[in-house]
Amino acid sequence: LITGVRRSWYVKNRARVEEWRLTLYALNRSPTGVVGLFLSLGFVVVGVVGPFLAPYSYNQFLYLERPELYLAPPGTYGMMLGTDIYGRDVLSLMLYGARVSLVISVVTIALGVPLGILLGLLAGYYGGKVDEAIMRITDIFLAFPALVLALALAATLPQLIREFLVSEPAFASFMAAVFGVSAEDAIHLAPLISIFTALIVVWWPMYARVVRGMVLVEKEKTYVEAAKALGYSSWRIMTRHILPNIMSPVIVLITFDFATVNLLAA
Repeated sequence: LITGVRRSWYVKNRARVEEWRLTLYALNRSPTGVVGLFLSLGFVVVGVVGPFLAPYSYNQFLYLERPELYLAPPGTYGMMLGTDIYGRDVLSLMLYGARVSLVISVVTIALGVPLGILLGLLAGYYGGKVDEAIMRITDIFLAFPALVLALALAATLPQLIREFLVSEPAFASFMAAVFGVSAEDAIHLAPLISIFTALIVVWWPMYARVVRGMVLVEKEKTYVEAAKALGYSSWRIMTRHILPNIMSPVIVLITFDFATVNLLAA
């Protein structure tokens, strides 16, 4: 029975399996691709387990107890990368910082990109007034430089977020666990939360514009007309037929944006 299920699954997904096989073959033939893959996986692993591997906590100000740890050079006093002006271990700070960078990238992409894709699908597929309304809102956001708009939002949001963290201890504890900090320091996460909130706001317009353009092309193709003739709903046509055919360029954009988000956040 299991063999039969596996065979039927393979027959149904044969094209997708072959596509992945060719992708892995091409990756295996590219040394730079393999190196990039391992570097990316290494960063993700360090971002996930970094706080647990750190020799010292991010809030251990060793200079208060040992003044000689003020800007200690690498390799001295057991500190592989030295210390900062507060006597904190630089290696430990980097391991904690990897978690922060990973969280900002993942949250911004996970929340900003789907919003842009959804709005782009709706604008491109329905056209008319729906397209006009969504694209004019998109133009408003695109009219401001992303960095300037993100800076403005990041400067005004922290106080509101800080008040929310104080009023919602459960959410504050959750965010502390996500960023790998102690619960009592959760209130100090307000600036970080405001940063990726601002990035989400400025990140979706580009995806909405790109997806809309591709949908305008795809919706005129024969397979979409056939789906309409079969009586499929607009939502099914958009999500089950058009979306899979336009995801390749979007995935490429996402891979680049994981790095771009960190640069803009910094």
